[in-house]
Amino acid sequence: MDNSVTASNPSVTTVSVGIRYGLITGLVSALYLVILYLTDNSTTWWLGLLGIVIPIVGMVQAFKHFREANGGLMSYGQAIGIGTLMGLVSGIITAITAYVYIEFVDPSVLEALKAGQIEMLEKFNLPEDKLDEEIAKLEESTTAGKQALSSLIGGPVGGFILSLIIGAIMKKKRPEFE
Repeated sequence: MDNSVTASNPSVTTVSVGIRYGLITGLVSALYLVILYLTDNSTTWWLGLLGIVIPIVGMVQAFKHFREANGGLMSYGQAIGIGTLMGLVSGIITAITAYVYIEFVDPSVLEALKAGQIEMLEKFNLPEDKLDEEIAKLEESTTAGKQALSSLIGGPVGGFILSLIIGAIMKKKRPEFE
């Protein structure tokens, strides 16, 4: 029996699971992002951290689905593949959502993001010239495109990192002497 595909369910592969759960996770993450934008909570740090729960739950569900469809087996490599692909797909959806929302629906979100980041910088008690330098960098880097790029890069990187951790916990190899 092949580890990635079973005879009873040949459509369940690492790619199909990664894409399927990446779409689901991406749509839920995009909805959460829009809710944060609409409620002016996009700069509330603990709500941002709460957003990490969505990909964790999505990944656990993806790994469970893959294992159930593959006789309870999933290698560490398969877990990493699923998680990284999930992160890429989810990151694309989130990037598109952030870009469209910021660029066409409510550009004032960028001002709120900048204000929140400036407030955080001020708490570091930086010298005035260093603070001005950091604010100038912030002004340059806080655009709809850069927010989208952040999701495009952060999605697969975050998916890879989460899959390293969750995959190590959820992997299950075929017994060697079976």
